Amino acid sequence: MNMRAPVFWACALAAWLPAAPALAWGPLSHAIIAQRAFAELAPRAPWLAPHRDAFDWGAACADLQEAPGAPYLSRARTHASDSLRGLWREAQASHDRGAQAFVVGWAVHVGADDAFDAYESAHGPGWAGKDAPPALLGWAVDALLIPKAGPALTRLGRAAAMHLESPASAPIAAMVGRVLAVDDATYQGWARLTASACLGGPDRYLAERARALRLEPFTAAALEPPARLALGDLTPWLTRAVRGGVDRARALAKAAPDPRHEKETR
Repeated sequence: MNMRAPVFWACALAAWLPAAPALAWGPLSHAIIAQRAFAELAPRAPWLAPHRDAFDWGAACADLQEAPGAPYLSRARTHASDSLRGLWREAQASHDRGAQAFVVGWAVHVGADDAFDAYESAHGPGWAGKDAPPALLGWAVDALLIPKAGPALTRLGRAAAMHLESPASAPIAAMVGRVLAVDDATYQGWARLTASACLGGPDRYLAERARALRLEPFTAAALEPPARLALGDLTPWLTRAVRGGVDRARALAKAAPDPRHEKETR
């Protein structure tokens, strides 16, 4: 492996990563974004193909410490350049393609979140009444997108379940633990939350998330048609999110060594 690569990409990543947004897409929106981003990335980086589950899980997992019940640090801790650089260095050093795919998925997440700033500015204020808490917005967008998700939620549910059961997920869990100081129980608990979230319909999903965030008083308003209408057409924002994620992840994918010259851990 080229030993100069981690130094170069550490500097490059610092330049790529902007300040983290105050809000972001929810995990199910990230599943849809990841599905579309993977379709663009895989033809250009064929080494990703066998590690789709790890990629999907990485694309959701950047919000790990934001999950209800998880120890709250800050969005900057999980999305800032030091976190992604640390993950990428460890993935490269491990010679584990699954871990590298996980970090590429994480980069998709960070790039996609860049687009949410503009979305929140356009649609966030007053979307479910003047007192609607911003914390519920990303989950409401998730609920709005569920009917359009196709196989994305199945893939994310499978990826989350794999990280509950498979020994192959151990290097990824250890890497997340070292970089973000997340214990195994928190990591597994978030995987369970993500897997279960993929099973419900839109209204059930939003109600459960509001309850987990202790925002039940706002649930009824968020479920009403005016609130859904206020969220607007998500298509251009999703397109922007996918493009941002692909751009961020493509640079990482290009940095990965050729699989023919690297031992792969399975």
